[in-house]
Amino acid sequence: MTRTRTRISPSASSAVRRVTPTRLDLARGESRVIVAMGPVATPPVTDLSSELVRMAWISGGNRLGIVRTAAGCEWSLDPNRLAQAVRDWSVDFPGTDHLPIQEKLALLHASLSTPSGLRVYIAGDYFITDIPHAVFDGVMVVQLWLYLTSWKRDVTPQWAQAPEIEPHLVTALMRYVATHPRALVGLTRATVRRPPSAPPLGELRPVDESPPVTGDPDESRWCTRSARLSADRLTEIRRWRDVYAPHCSGAVILMAVLTRAMRAAEIPLAPHIHVVVDGRRYDTRLRNYLGNAAVGINLPFSQPYSPDALQTELSAAIASGRPLAAMLASSFGQWMSLRRRRARASPAGPMTPDVGTVLSFSHLLGLDTMPDGHWIGGFDAHVFGALTEPVDERGIAILMPKMRDHYDLSASFNLRHHSTESVDTALRMATDDPVTLLESGHADHGEP
Repeated sequence: MTRTRTRISPSASSAVRRVTPTRLDLARGESRVIVAMGPVATPPVTDLSSELVRMAWISGGNRLGIVRTAAGCEWSLDPNRLAQAVRDWSVDFPGTDHLPIQEKLALLHASLSTPSGLRVYIAGDYFITDIPHAVFDGVMVVQLWLYLTSWKRDVTPQWAQAPEIEPHLVTALMRYVATHPRALVGLTRATVRRPPSAPPLGELRPVDESPPVTGDPDESRWCTRSARLSADRLTEIRRWRDVYAPHCSGAVILMAVLTRAMRAAEIPLAPHIHVVVDGRRYDTRLRNYLGNAAVGINLPFSQPYSPDALQTELSAAIASGRPLAAMLASSFGQWMSLRRRRARASPAGPMTPDVGTVLSFSHLLGLDTMPDGHWIGGFDAHVFGALTEPVDERGIAILMPKMRDHYDLSASFNLRHHSTESVDTALRMATDDPVTLLESGHADHGEP
């Protein structure tokens, strides 16, 4: 995001400044993430609105006041817009208070298009945030939830003072390759060995310029299911890892467990998975950046779904700087898309070959230190749900934030391609007895 000149709005009560999104921002298109959490003591709508407006005025770097346009390259910074960004669920969706959280998320997704900026619903004892990926990535989602669940008037979190930063991805990649010359070899190998059935590196859905759709839960095609991996099961996984896969991270082990569970539930899988990697690790100047600095990369992963094999692929990709290269590819792809859009009235969107279900994984970091906050019944009684789009219509997007001593898992998918029963079965197997899934692969395929 870059600064441009300031202009005064006709209301004379707010200064609206134009901002230029990065090409990576634009590449996110209409993708969004809708998250719900509670029960928690929620403030009045007007109180939260005024606090968000106040914080948005502190710095454009916190991105709270950004207003995007669906296809334009000029966005605006308008903090006063947040006065209308906090909504009462009962007012906007009357007669639906009784719906379970997962159905509320599906209803919101079906009823309204991706918002132009931050949108928050207060639904009784729950917060529901509807966040456009073009404006925020996972880092900001985490910070926002830490703030909401421990909300206090006139308390300013440190991230609200984040400076405005313009990311220079080309410079960051060149600097990384210069200090890690072997990365160039790894990048070349990754390009040659990239799964041929995977979408082109960095290719994302085009901006959807269609008008908002309306509907009810029965008409909604998108669905989300949730499960919790308890502290006891997580301890069992760690013990198994210490013996059989000591070089693997906990996130990699969990991705292997979930992949095996999906396969055991008879969901046909693609020979690769999609893993979101944060690019801030490559440039210290981006550590406080709250805009888009993460990207998904495709990694080959097929039977026997070995954790060691996945760790090797992921470690090599990170060491080579491939996430940075993927962000550059996404940015270049967006630039080419804009050029095509000017030349053609209705450009066709990218199509993914029918190679099976691509599982995409996002391992949100930072919620493992979730504070006590204002949880009703204590933190352990909380409910978490999320709905976000996978890499294509046939995919399944798995959000796996670690909350203190356990994982809250959400799987989002399209009902045209998957049933709730099959996804529920997979999540149940993964969370009830994950070690059995790990042991089955170990016994059947002679894994180390």
